[in-house]
Amino acid sequence: MCTISAIDCDMGWYYLSCKVCSKKVIHVLNENSDDEDDDSGFTQSFYCVKCKVNNPKLVPRYKLHMIVRDNTGNSKLMLFDNLAFQLINLPCLELVGPICEEIQELGDLPLPITNLVGQTYLFKVVIEKDNYLYKHDTYKVEKIITNKEVISEFDPNYVSTRTESLDLTPLKRRGLSLINLEEVVDQNSILAVKT
Repeated sequence: MCTISAIDCDMGWYYLSCKVCSKKVIHVLNENSDDEDDDSGFTQSFYCVKCKVNNPKLVPRYKLHMIVRDNTGNSKLMLFDNLAFQLINLPCLELVGPICEEIQELGDLPLPITNLVGQTYLFKVVIEKDNYLYKHDTYKVEKIITNKEVISEFDPNYVSTRTESLDLTPLKRRGLSLINLEEVVDQNSILAVKT
């Protein structure tokens, strides 16, 4: 359980993906031929490595880099499209706007994303090979628990309201009968042989 303390937008908060396979597309700069009137000398296009298609249909998808904190310290988490949508409740396309053929400046974070700062959630993270081999300190989020009751159980200040006794007394002292496992195994073995 941790609280989002900041959204790191140095690497952006979304990426452009192929509509067919959902993988990130590569931005390609192509040199203009001499007969074109473009002053820059370059045109840009996108390429999907998985589909092997030039200029595929583009869809923006969330990729949030968050700095979170709990009672032990800070950590960095990365949240992809579907999980980010669970928290923001708006599709990425709605926040980015129409996709044009040029890379847009990231600028300020949209308000629905900045509103995540200060919120507390329970994150299930994946520790990947890069995290322990190469000491990468950003962990990928696999699942988000937003249920307040479940979150409160992981709160160190949470006081249980259970009324049942948690005293663990052996059955022998409670006066309850014990099951002889050897007899149960023998009975199951005999029944299995007869059928």
